[in-house]
Amino acid sequence: PFCQTLFAEFRQLDFWLGGWTVSADQGGELGTSEVRSDLNGCLTQEDFATPKGYRSRSYLYFDFVVERWFRTFADNTGMHIELSGNLEGDAMVMTGEETGPGGQVRRVRVTITPDGVGVRQTWEDLAGEGDGGGSLALVYSR
Repeated sequence: PFCQTLFAEFRQLDFWLGGWTVSADQGGELGTSEVRSDLNGCLTQEDFATPKGYRSRSYLYFDFVVERWFRTFADNTGMHIELSGNLEGDAMVMTGEETGPGGQVRRVRVTITPDGVGVRQTWEDLAGEGDGGGSLALVYSR
């Protein structure tokens, strides 16, 4: 495969590949995730689904020209987020903007980290302190 042979960066998300049960950090199973490599290793795709019908899909790819990762996230409620970032230590850290109701724009950071037994994906609202910033940690286990 072109990408994985010429650019080691395309292997940086290999720890996330496979089928996962996804739970909230505080417990409680949320759904399932399937993360796979596609397009000869040039693309990582995540498909997430819950029993109640929520679905999302993400495409992650490394742009070797600008030496940066990009993620396009979309779900079946119409939400769409574009993120970019790089590996920091063992964690993939990406930031971007989410446009909400009324055109309100929020900065978000998503961190994907192997934790020894599974993977943790944390979504953070980067609003100023006291402005409603918060986070959601998702735990991926086999």
